Amino acid sequence: MSLNWPKNGPNNVPSYLISGLPFVTSSVTNELNGTTGNVAKISFPFVTSAIAVTTFGSTGGTIRLGFTENGVKGTETHSYITLPVVNNVPTTSPQFKLRCKEIYLRADGSSTAGFSVYAELTDIDTSLLPILTGSVTPAGASGQLKWEGVG
Repeated sequence: MSLNWPKNGPNNVPSYLISGLPFVTSSVTNELNGTTGNVAKISFPFVTSAIAVTTFGSTGGTIRLGFTENGVKGTETHSYITLPVVNNVPTTSPQFKLRCKEIYLRADGSSTAGFSVYAELTDIDTSLLPILTGSVTPAGASGQLKWEGVG
């Protein structure tokens, strides 16, 4: 009898139906600075089933949320959503039901802001998800596909 059981993959529906394992991370108050254009990358230890982001700061403005660095920078396309930063009032996004292995955050304009990220994790290894890129697949490259809408 073999003990080498198959692992759950990204299309394993039961992994998304059960309650997720919690993942929480937060930044300092002004970690994102729209003037400098720094980008925060949040890498998850397992594939997510849901994500929510809380923004906070004293300058107002917005934070960009996307799935590639180029996407939140608007390098090729504007592939991000914006989350409001209300002066001195933490604001939480809706819960996004999606599977990913990383997200990127960047402040817009001249705003400065902080963030907290809450995610529900599955038991699926992140190496099983494809690399998200909006670029054309290089000749002979393996593991990369062009995904519209991610940057």
